[in-house]
Amino acid sequence: MENMAGTVAVENNADNSIRILVATDNHLGYVEKDAVRGEDSFTTFEEILELAVSENVDMILLGGDLFHDSVPSQYALYKCFESLRRYTFGDKSVSLKILSDQSLSFHSALNQSVNYEDPNLNISIPVFSIHGNHHDPSGFGRLSSLDLLSTTGLINYFGRWTDFSRVEINPILIRKGETKLALYGLSHIPDAQLVRMLEKSEINFNNDHLSGEEYRLMVVHQNRVDRGGRKNKLHLNEDDAAERVFNFAINRVEALIERAKGLLTGHPKQPTIPLIRLRLRYTDETHMFNTIRFGHLFGTRVANVADVVRFTRLTENHTANAGRASLESAMELDDLPLEDLLDRYIEDIPLTLFHSKVLKEVTVRMVKHSDGHAADQIFKYYSDKAVDHLMQTMPSLDNIQDEIENFRRRYKSDDFLNALNSLGTKTRAKRPAVNRSTVPNDAKTTSGGKPPSRGGQAVTKRLKVSIKDSQ
Repeated sequence: MENMAGTVAVENNADNSIRILVATDNHLGYVEKDAVRGEDSFTTFEEILELAVSENVDMILLGGDLFHDSVPSQYALYKCFESLRRYTFGDKSVSLKILSDQSLSFHSALNQSVNYEDPNLNISIPVFSIHGNHHDPSGFGRLSSLDLLSTTGLINYFGRWTDFSRVEINPILIRKGETKLALYGLSHIPDAQLVRMLEKSEINFNNDHLSGEEYRLMVVHQNRVDRGGRKNKLHLNEDDAAERVFNFAINRVEALIERAKGLLTGHPKQPTIPLIRLRLRYTDETHMFNTIRFGHLFGTRVANVADVVRFTRLTENHTANAGRASLESAMELDDLPLEDLLDRYIEDIPLTLFHSKVLKEVTVRMVKHSDGHAADQIFKYYSDKAVDHLMQTMPSLDNIQDEIENFRRRYKSDDFLNALNSLGTKTRAKRPAVNRSTVPNDAKTTSGGKPPSRGGQAVTKRLKVSIKDSQ
């Protein structure tokens, strides 16, 4: 075996061999609520760690997507923390020596160094990991679930990037005995953005401190090839359709960004980064794509990375169309509180079992307070109560609907709201007052006057997307 410099590697023995267990795409928490498959991801991860212990490895290298969701559930975090504590902590000494400047590779860590050098921790098998596309840093503070693991000292999180203006990759130089390893890490970057960065030479590998005697190993988390069909397509398959919608949206947003540049007035207080909103109406869910990742393709070129694209569904059902029309008209008002938006949506769609007041409260808790259990708990409570009522009254099949109406009249919405509070869900926060000022589209800025809105006005474009198979 030869290293990158072409020299013969040192003799394969325990003192000079770095034993690495590589695992990737563990997707902890995948279908965790499934009664049959819910524990599969956690069991597999534990088996991987058991293998690391039995094979006496020097380190574990994770290639990304440790969790399935960008915000894992408490149970998924607990199972991950528990397994790492059980199998990677212990009295066995770590034989790996870090020779490079650790602050360049672990700048987001608490001590900016590997966890096994922390005197407060007792690490026996260090875990090194980059992040994948399922848990890339997002939201306020640009945090990933791996940041939590790094802060607690469970893993060594490297290859982390949030500023894509220029990426400087500094390898971690590891030595064991006479063997040296240069470990490079590049966590997930949206594919289109990574291609642009490579074309513009915005990714640099800093090899200045390497001697040329090192083995070089790089960990990346990207798509290898585009999925697709024939070059001469007789019809559109699902992947082709989604790709065409995606590329279509990119071209439209690029055009809107250019259009927004013409709205700049030069006022010193006018933001130079535009708000871009693109509405896509669909009939087939397979044509949709992840809007958050799409927004990140434009990085600092748009102000609203998280909601550049908004999907709305087209349906032939008259009742659904009525509700959709109410919802879309309500969404035209940026300042409309969520509660009022729900009122406008629900008023045109009569509910059979649930009270609209309760449904609105559950939605607010899920959206505003990230209470993912509110719906499960109150829906189960509703169904249990309704079944008990029907079992007591035992109506005929023809009278079930009438008896459900009696059930709704018997139990008031306040009864279910009180039950919702007692089920341990999060309390509702007081809605802050909204006070936004807007500038008319034809407003002109004069010296000393009010600055124009972002880009003069938010650039909005509505597009109807309808993709049909062509024979």
